[in-house]
Amino acid sequence: MKTPGTYKAASLLACLLFALATPVDAQTIVASTSTRPDSAAARRDSVPRASEKTDEAEPPLGITLSGYVESAFNVSSRPNGSAITGRLYERTNNQFSLNALKLTLDRAHDPKKMDAGLHADVVFGQNAQMLQSSGFNLGPNGDVYQLYGTLNFPTPNGNGVQVRLGRMATFMGVELIETPLNPNLSIGNAFIYVENFTQTGVSVEHRFNSVVDMQVRVLNGWDQVQDVNDRLSYMARLGLSPDAATTITVEGYVGPEQESNNTALRTGAEIMASRKVGKVTLSLQGDVGREQQNEALFDPTTDAAWWATSGWLVIDATPKVGVALRADYLNDRNSARTGAAFGLLGTEGHKLGSATATLNVKSFPSMLLRPEVRFDRSSQLVFNGKTSQFTFGMSAAYLF
Repeated sequence: MKTPGTYKAASLLACLLFALATPVDAQTIVASTSTRPDSAAARRDSVPRASEKTDEAEPPLGITLSGYVESAFNVSSRPNGSAITGRLYERTNNQFSLNALKLTLDRAHDPKKMDAGLHADVVFGQNAQMLQSSGFNLGPNGDVYQLYGTLNFPTPNGNGVQVRLGRMATFMGVELIETPLNPNLSIGNAFIYVENFTQTGVSVEHRFNSVVDMQVRVLNGWDQVQDVNDRLSYMARLGLSPDAATTITVEGYVGPEQESNNTALRTGAEIMASRKVGKVTLSLQGDVGREQQNEALFDPTTDAAWWATSGWLVIDATPKVGVALRADYLNDRNSARTGAAFGLLGTEGHKLGSATATLNVKSFPSMLLRPEVRFDRSSQLVFNGKTSQFTFGMSAAYLF
């Protein structure tokens, strides 16, 4: 006998097949790493191209408004009650979710002169709770995950040096906070467990030329609007673009992240590489991290360590349909990064992997429909007493 969740999934799949058959002119909706709007570009480029002034008509007060609305449905083969274990946004089982109404306000800066800009990203909906940082609370269904001002100091190469002050999305990782701009519907394990989401502090950024750019940030801490100890944290990023189709990024971080502890440093590094060939984009990401012994760890007498690797294959099959494949693996040697989320009580290491296939359908103007199948496997019995689970998800996002 089919479960109610199976009937819902079948109904959603029927709606998708109808959408594929509907003869509607496709509007370009990007769900890859190649082109992104303002809020996302700010994570990749020291001089965000989408944020710079152009010769187009000036918007009122120089401020542009953009965003998206997204809803989704997810069902797991091994739910924990109404929850899907180990997930971020797609964490509710066998029900529809009001994920996000996301609004972006942006006032572009001119990189060629002394100028200033501003940027704000506000999200309302069930995703907001997962992005919130210590010291800032708009309630469970709202968050301002980016809010910063930019001062631009001109340079001879015309790119300028940007100094940003406020709360900013992390520059770590291939995936972004804004799910419609990611290759896949669901969020990968590296994004959830080994990266920070936001950073509150100051960022100094510069594009030296068409090949090299750099960012250096001083921040209160990982996902902290108000610092939880008396020391700051530091991050740096070096970006290389040897040609128009290739990007390579190296990043590092250091700082104490536990409450009332100024000495237990969390350190790590990340490398990312992406290459586009025709209609195919291949992206790879690797992470390593360590946290010095402290009372917040399962074993406070031993340093915790972890490493992760992720890969994406994105195929733009037609102007209306794209396919995104992702595989990831996380070795959390001391369960420091995943223990709380999965209810692990000991210091035994936790190995976690997933394989995901997502269809990106762009048949309706400004609308992105995404059915997805995902398989998760753990080294421990975390999926309702089992080591693995299958999930089916589908989302509809309208971008404006």
